Amino acid sequence: MRTKDKLSHLLHRIRFYQAIFLLIVLTGSYQQASAQATRSRVDQLSDEDVQNFYKRAQASGLSEAQIEQAAMSQGYTLDDIAKMRKRIAAIRLQTSRPSSQTSLDKQTGRTLPTDLSQRTDSLITARKDTSKKLRVFGASLFENANLSFEPNLRIATPRNYVVGPDDEIKIDISGASTGDFALKVSPDGTVKIPDLAPIFVSGLTIEQAEQRIIDRLRKGGYQGLGSAGSGTSANITLTNIRSIRVTLVGEVVHPGTYTISSLGSAFNALYLAGGPNPETGSFRKINVIRGNRVIRTIDLYDFILRADQRDNIQLRDQDVIRVADYETHVELTGQVRRPAIFEVLPGETLKAVLGFAGGFGDDAYRASITLRRNTSRERRIVTITEEQIANFIPQRGDKYEVGKILERYENRVQIAGAVMRPGDYSLEPGLETVRQLINRADGLRKDAFTNRASITRERPDMDKENLSFDLGKLMRGEVADIPLMRQDSLTVLSIRGLRENYYVTIEGAVNRPDTVEYIKNMSVADLIARAGGFQEGAKPNLIEVSRRIRQDSTGMRATKLEIYRFSIDRNLQITP
Repeated sequence: MRTKDKLSHLLHRIRFYQAIFLLIVLTGSYQQASAQATRSRVDQLSDEDVQNFYKRAQASGLSEAQIEQAAMSQGYTLDDIAKMRKRIAAIRLQTSRPSSQTSLDKQTGRTLPTDLSQRTDSLITARKDTSKKLRVFGASLFENANLSFEPNLRIATPRNYVVGPDDEIKIDISGASTGDFALKVSPDGTVKIPDLAPIFVSGLTIEQAEQRIIDRLRKGGYQGLGSAGSGTSANITLTNIRSIRVTLVGEVVHPGTYTISSLGSAFNALYLAGGPNPETGSFRKINVIRGNRVIRTIDLYDFILRADQRDNIQLRDQDVIRVADYETHVELTGQVRRPAIFEVLPGETLKAVLGFAGGFGDDAYRASITLRRNTSRERRIVTITEEQIANFIPQRGDKYEVGKILERYENRVQIAGAVMRPGDYSLEPGLETVRQLINRADGLRKDAFTNRASITRERPDMDKENLSFDLGKLMRGEVADIPLMRQDSLTVLSIRGLRENYYVTIEGAVNRPDTVEYIKNMSVADLIARAGGFQEGAKPNLIEVSRRIRQDSTGMRATKLEIYRFSIDRNLQITP
């Protein structure tokens, strides 16, 4: 046994001297620079040098305490060792995490713990609902991977932040006296400043801890520290922050205990657990329990609807978040902006539920809302008028449907045909008769057929009826003006609409044979010109015109077609 003990002791001594040798090799090239500069030797080492030292120290198999003892024997101070430990921890954290998730904030030097709970992508995909059924309002809040509610490391340390074990507090003393201390809170809740007794800070706010540390430094040799006119001041900041454990119970998607940053909030913890269970959990009664006492009740609707984060309080170690069962769910569908299933608290009215849904839609029928309510044996229909909405109290299982307005107009009249501005007009004082409607439409066109116009009117039984009248006499005041009713449609005919359209056709050896509309005073030469003129092989002296003759009413005229033959030169001049 003694031989074995001696061998173990020898190996231990060899490893100890190896560590000393590593420190000498690592820092030997910096001895000259250290003698010329006032800053710590650790500050002169690059990240690569520190990383190499960390790898060699790991390979040596020595404990952290043994490596620190070897470093002190080489002239390193406790401050140097603390800085080295901090730099090793930061580099180790950076190499263990993806670059997009590094926990070191370069502006503040603040780092997050490495053991924080992470929400997996499988949780997000498990909650994904691609069906078209009505969703519970607020359920999508915790399905968004871009909304994790992680704490911002760049913010100033909250003055009510409670210090605990594993927090690291940095003290910068400037002025007549200088000093730089990085103090890590021990598991016993104390921080140790060289040459001073341990200072108990666990459970104190950062502001209270600052006063206690400054008071102890003032008694330990920094006279007048923090006092006005002393010329010496201290700045205390929180650098490395600890992790805390919080438990989520009740109707959450994944209840359990989660490790979060000590700067983490209630929303951050809820996100990690997937949020309230949409099927059974409440989004409006989430209790934060501390020391067996409810310190805050969270209503997520305040955040979703008004961006109010007053309930998003900072959590402490061993806090419990309990999501209660919902009491009342109601459905609101139809012409509202956000159809969904909403949770209603006691005392809230249908007007509040409409507010949750964003109010009525643009085409909503607001005069009444249809309610389908469950009774002890069956369902019944309730019609809620617009006046009852403000005081109507929803019940569990209610289903409300907001209808759509009818495709009808209460005061529309229409005018079409041979007027200057056909279209829809409102039936109102000053526009109540046919003459007033035509005047509002900027009058008749010149081609208006004034012998007859018609009104299409909707009867009370929804049938249509036609009213014809002499428009010319009405406009001249020879007959009484006709009063209009809603949904009336006035049609003014056009002269051209009452006659057949005339066409002429050109065929044969022309460049563009075509059929064109007949225009008065059009000649054969005009028609040939519109057809692009003669082709090269055309014979202008062989032109034939066929004309259909309209029969007279007596039927005495038997000829139905007349044919004309003549010649025309290429200059489109008719020749003898």
